[in-house]
Amino acid sequence: MITNNKIKDNLTIVFSGHNIRPFAEAAVKSLLLVNEEYKGKIVYFDDGSTDGTRAALQALGVYVITWLPEVYRLFEQLRETEKTLPNRCSLINESIFRSIENQFIYLTDADVIFKEDIIREIEEIMEESGSQIVSRVNTFQRSLYGRNIDIDKVYMNQTLLAVKKLNRMGCLGDDIHLGSNHDTGQTFYQRLKCHGAQIDVLDPQFIDERVFHFGWISSAMRNDSVRNL
Repeated sequence: MITNNKIKDNLTIVFSGHNIRPFAEAAVKSLLLVNEEYKGKIVYFDDGSTDGTRAALQALGVYVITWLPEVYRLFEQLRETEKTLPNRCSLINESIFRSIENQFIYLTDADVIFKEDIIREIEEIMEESGSQIVSRVNTFQRSLYGRNIDIDKVYMNQTLLAVKKLNRMGCLGDDIHLGSNHDTGQTFYQRLKCHGAQIDVLDPQFIDERVFHFGWISSAMRNDSVRNL
């Protein structure tokens, strides 16, 4: 069993976005309003913003990171048709995982407003079950060889990961292969299952009652095609 203090004392909360300074500021402030103890634990992944996001968040005491050069090169090596939002987000997460030293990472989009301390509640879920990830999992249908199959995908927003344990299990480390185009939220879920990771699945209503998500604001600013979401 994981103790709650172990999670709390070894936790980094990571927001991410592109050119959404007002939303990012509001997101950070709303989190600190529900629990000021998170100050000093917040990191922002800035995906090349040009609107002053970095300076504004640094003024709030947020540590700002961006792409690791070696990870961005992986993205640049993809064919143009493969530079989809899911692949980009997957490699953004890879940069985050390589940059953060703590044992636990909480991932959240930056276009959210925290209404309650959902992070503490999710910590308690992980503490009680001993799981390695607490997340929402989307199930949708995809046509394969003329028949519809159910596909499960980890929704990496309001997600708590025991990153050091997942890394030791072989679940982290992106597996984008040049020449393939796939939604890495799906392949990540398959890796979790393959390596025997324990997943606590959150009900969407549980999240919606505690966090307001504006939805795809950062993606729209990045000008990625909606069809790639």
